[in-house]
Amino acid sequence: MKLYFFLLILFFFHPLYAQESYSTEIKRVDSLFTSWAKSNSPGASLGIYKGGRLIYTQGYGMSNLEYDIPIKSNTIFHVASISKQFTNFAVLLLEEEGKLSIEDDIRKHMPGIPDFGKTITISQLMHHTSGYRDQWQLLAIAGWRLDDVITKEQIMRLIENQRELNFEPGSQYRYSNSGYSILARLVEKVSGRSFRQFAQERIFKPLDMQNTHVHDDHEMIVPGRAYSYRPDGNSYKKTVLSYANDGATSLFTTVEDMGKWMNNMLHPSLGESFIEKMRTRGKLNNGDEINYGLGQSVNEYKGLSWAGHGGADAGFRSTVRWYPDHDFGVVVLSNLGSFNPSLKANQITDIFLSEHFVEEEKKEEKPVEAVPISAKDLEKYQGKYVITQYGINFKVEVEKGKLFALLDWSGEKFHLIHLGDNNFLAEEDPNLKLMFKLKKGEIEKIDMLDGSTELDAIPFVNYEVSKESLGKYEGNFYSPELDTFYKIHYTEDGLIASHHRHGNIMLSQNGPHTFSGSAWWMGKIEFVFNKKEELTAFLVGGGRVDNLRFEKVED
Repeated sequence: MKLYFFLLILFFFHPLYAQESYSTEIKRVDSLFTSWAKSNSPGASLGIYKGGRLIYTQGYGMSNLEYDIPIKSNTIFHVASISKQFTNFAVLLLEEEGKLSIEDDIRKHMPGIPDFGKTITISQLMHHTSGYRDQWQLLAIAGWRLDDVITKEQIMRLIENQRELNFEPGSQYRYSNSGYSILARLVEKVSGRSFRQFAQERIFKPLDMQNTHVHDDHEMIVPGRAYSYRPDGNSYKKTVLSYANDGATSLFTTVEDMGKWMNNMLHPSLGESFIEKMRTRGKLNNGDEINYGLGQSVNEYKGLSWAGHGGADAGFRSTVRWYPDHDFGVVVLSNLGSFNPSLKANQITDIFLSEHFVEEEKKEEKPVEAVPISAKDLEKYQGKYVITQYGINFKVEVEKGKLFALLDWSGEKFHLIHLGDNNFLAEEDPNLKLMFKLKKGEIEKIDMLDGSTELDAIPFVNYEVSKESLGKYEGNFYSPELDTFYKIHYTEDGLIASHHRHGNIMLSQNGPHTFSGSAWWMGKIEFVFNKKEELTAFLVGGGRVDNLRFEKVED
C-alpha cells in the first residue's frame, strides 16, 4: 500500500504528467518561440512554474553558433540585473543575523565610501534611491567600452572618486548599478568572505541551485554556458562580455535553478522572515511609493500582482517574475540582444492566468486595435524631438506607411500603433506611450509615459551651424572624477567632442548652451559660462548621470 501511494505521488508530480495536463497551453507557448527554434539562430531557455514545481522547461535555438550547441533547460546564462535580488537576499541574511540593519548609514560599515555630507542608508542603495551615479555610464564617459574587462576593483575606485550625487538621497528613484556594487562589497566586509563564496554557501547550496554561481572571474571556464549575439542583417555577430564584477550583475544560472529560486520566493524554506519585505514597495522621503522593492520590481499585469526582475547585458536578455497570489511564475533567459523576454513572459501569463484577470483590466488589456490612419496623415508627426528631462534626441519617421520612433542613443526602433486622438503605443514595448499635443496643426510637445515614468519631449530646434555660432564652445576639458579629457572643436559638420578612445561624438544643439550627444553616455551636454561670459566647464547628464563636471583647461 505504501508503495502504491509513493508511485501515485511520483506520477502526479512528475514533469511529464504536468506537461500532459497542460498540453494545450504548452502548444500555444511553443508557438511563441517558433521564430527562434532554429539551428542557425540564438534563442531562449524557458521555465514555467505552477503549483510548487516547474511544469515545463524547453530550449529554443542555439547557445553557441560556432559549435552548433543547442539551448537546453540546463544551459547556463549570464542573467545581468536579475542578480540584484540575490545581492539583496545576502544583505538581508546578514540583517537577520543581527550583523547590520538596512537602515544603517553605509559608511558605518564602509567608512572608505565618499562622504557627501548626507546620510545614505543601505536601504536606499537597495531601492535605487541613494543618488549614486551609475557605474556603466560613468565608465563609458571615462572612455571604457562595455566589452572591456571590467573588474570590481576598478568599479569601486570609480565610485570612491565621485564628488557629487545625482540627487538628495531618498528624494528620487533612479536606477543605479553602483549601489549594488557597493552592496556586494558590504557583504564581504561584514561576512569576511567573498561575495561569491557567501552566495554559494548561504543561498545557492541551501536551495540546491547546482548550476548557479557569481561569475566574478572573466577567465573562468563554465561548461554548458551560452554565448551572446546580436542581429547583423540576415545573420548574427557575437557580443563579447568580459565582466569580472558582481553585485549589480554577473549571476550565471539556468531556468531549472531559477525555478528553485521562485519556489523559495513563494514557499520559503530560506529567508522566510524577509521574503515579504523584499516584495514590498519602497518609499521616497515624501512618502511616495516606487515600483521597486528590495532587488525586485513590484508591479501588476492585468490586475494581477507580480514580483521579479529583468536583465540586459551584451546580447543577454532575461526576465523572471512570479505571481504570489496564483503560485505561478515564468523565467525566460535569452542570448539574443533583440529578444524581448518580458513580452514573452506576459504572453505566457495570458495563456495560463487569463481567467484570473481583473475585469476592468481585461477591457483595457484587449489586444491593441490600431485606429486606421493614412500614411499622409502620419506625416504630421514626423520630426526630431528632445526629451526635456534628459536632453536626449529621438526621431519619428514614416516608413512604408507606418510610424516609427528611432532612439538615437540606443539604436532601438519602435513601431508606433495609432490609438486615435494623436496617441500612439509602441508595439514592441506596450509600456511606452506617446501623446502628441498639437497647436494650430503643429506639434507643440509630446507627453510620454514609460511605465510609471512621465516624460515630455519638444520639437528639436535647428540652431545655426557655423564657426561663429559654435566656435565659442571649443576647448579642452578634464574631469578629475574620471581622470579623462574631451576636446570640443568645430568642423564643417558641426560641433564635435573628441576622446582618445571613443573618437568623435557629434553634438547637436537643442537649447541655449545645451547639446545632445550622438553617444548614449553623453545624452546631454551643457556648457557653463562665468559672469564675464568666459567658458569655464561643461556638464554631462542624461540617463543615469547628472551634472558630471568637466573643467576647461589650458591647451
